[in-house]
Amino acid sequence: MNEKDSNSRDRGKLEALFANEAELRWDSYPMIEPGIYPARSTKVVIYPVARFGILKARIHWEVFDKYGNHLACLCQFYNLGDGKKIGRGSNYFKDWIAANGAPPKRGDRLSTTVFENRTGAVVEVSIANVEPAYSVVRKVRSWGEKKDHAA
Repeated sequence: MNEKDSNSRDRGKLEALFANEAELRWDSYPMIEPGIYPARSTKVVIYPVARFGILKARIHWEVFDKYGNHLACLCQFYNLGDGKKIGRGSNYFKDWIAANGAPPKRGDRLSTTVFENRTGAVVEVSIANVEPAYSVVRKVRSWGEKKDHAA
């Protein structure tokens, strides 16, 4: 097979893939007013960013107004570098200590589970500096309580 046949076949696959534009989707992200809000964390997801060869952690937060009404599900992001060692000056390390209530003991792993299922937290929400813009949790002012998932 020559290069021209291969390119034609690849182009045909792309045309078939995008033949129905109604199926094209994108993730929409919520936008709320920047400020301080009560919140509850639900889960943490670690994922690779292949473009930079790093790992990131994403905490999912349910954000509420002052009356307890659900406003949005927002995320907070941490850069984990290569995932082998977390720097002592990193935001992840500082927030891990705050959420855990104490520094790690020698040899402890800095598990993301310390961030999961936190109720009564207070978070600072701002707008991500990207287009299209969306709301993110920038800082946790208070980590609240860790609730057992079964409770």
